[in-house]
Amino acid sequence: MARIEPAATELTDPFWDATRERRYLVQWCAACTTPIFYPREVCPSCLSADSLEWRESSGRATVYAVSVQHRPANPTMADRVPYAVALVEVDAGDGMSTVRVMSS
Repeated sequence: MARIEPAATELTDPFWDATRERRYLVQWCAACTTPIFYPREVCPSCLSADSLEWRESSGRATVYAVSVQHRPANPTMADRVPYAVALVEVDAGDGMSTVRVMSS
C-alpha cells in the first residue's frame, strides 16, 4: 500500500520539496515575526497575507507525547500497525521560537 500523504499544493510545495532534501521548513510571518504551523495563506496572528515566508529549522525538536497505535482508526493503516503518533515541538528556525507538530 502507498504511504498516506497530504496532497501537495502550491502553498505547501516548498515544505515538501525541502523534506525530500532532508530539511525542515517552518512558515513565518515577517510582519509580526510569528512561526506558523500548519502552512496557511494568511497569518493567524496578524492576518497578513503579503509577508509569509519559509525559514529552515535547525532540526532540533522535543517529543512531548507518543502514542503507539495497535488498532488503526483509519482502515487504510491496518497493514501498518503498530505505528507511533507523536506530538513534537520543533525549533522554528530562530533558536527561540517553536511550532508543535503531530507526526507519525
